[in-house]
Amino acid sequence: MCMLWCVRFSQEPADQSVVLGERVVLSCVVFNYTGIVQWTKDGLALGIGEGLRAWPRYRIQRSDIGQFNLEITRSELSDDSIYECQATEAALRSRRAKLNVLVPPEDPVVEGTPELLLMAGTPFNLTCLTRGAKPAAHIQWTKNGVPVEGAYHSTEVLPDRKRVTTRSYLPITPVDTDSGSNFTCVASNPAVPMGKRVTVTLNVHHVQD
Repeated sequence: MCMLWCVRFSQEPADQSVVLGERVVLSCVVFNYTGIVQWTKDGLALGIGEGLRAWPRYRIQRSDIGQFNLEITRSELSDDSIYECQATEAALRSRRAKLNVLVPPEDPVVEGTPELLLMAGTPFNLTCLTRGAKPAAHIQWTKNGVPVEGAYHSTEVLPDRKRVTTRSYLPITPVDTDSGSNFTCVASNPAVPMGKRVTVTLNVHHVQD
């Protein structure tokens, strides 16, 4: 009997991801309820009403069917939080939902671009740096379009404790025929699955006897 008339959530917010700068909507539908609904962010109440004055990018989407969705426009890293929908007069709380804001890596940089002068037979580490990704960027090297293995990586968590800078080192020992070869560093993460890339061209010299 209670299922027919009791106040309850018919839709609760779910964990989801959004790319930095894009719009996202967290769902909340309360069945058989006409009272106050508010959202919390990391336990802090966002306010009451459709327009949340302290949060100009946040808005409550209301409808006659008990919908109280939270819309966030132009998402920022500060939106990366835990959200909860509350029907306060019925003492109901939704499940907690994690909003994961994905941040693309900055354009990668390879030391020595666009042309790197190397000596044949002398070992060298190609170095690629990409900053500020969330989650950390995956770096793949290619030589003339063909994937190259053997690189090693290091990461540094930035002061916001969310974004990560990644460095990749590719050991090579160039030979004369490598002159003119293009080595490309491709940095990707879920925010930019196709990746961002930068290319360096080798100019290999031979030591004269």
